[in-house]
Amino acid sequence: MSRRMSDEYLLWLILTNTIVIRKLWHPKPDLYVNGRFVKPILNEQGGKKRIFGGKRYRWKIQHEGRCRRIMCSKLVWMYVHQCIIPDDCRIHHESKGHLNDSIGNLDMMTYEDHQRHHYPSLANKD
Repeated sequence: MSRRMSDEYLLWLILTNTIVIRKLWHPKPDLYVNGRFVKPILNEQGGKKRIFGGKRYRWKIQHEGRCRRIMCSKLVWMYVHQCIIPDDCRIHHESKGHLNDSIGNLDMMTYEDHQRHHYPSLANKD
């Protein structure tokens, strides 16, 4: 049974070039772990419980007995900025297309700012 891979461990893999992401300006960047290509998985994130539902690409990363499924947008952002995304922040797709994970389409926002951006009527109720 594999252990879950933490954000800190992911960052270490990035900093040691174990994880390499190519074609950062392409809507679907390429991920390599230990030189091996990792194909993205298209996941459905629908349902009433998801505020930001829709299709998203995820990568399944395995390394030395650890495993992690992570949204491509989050890993691309971590890779470029070489830091962990704080718990109170989200990665926002500037265009409304959640399948465009190019770095030029991604921005980090606080959870509250992200909510206000997508649901301005909720922000006016305060």
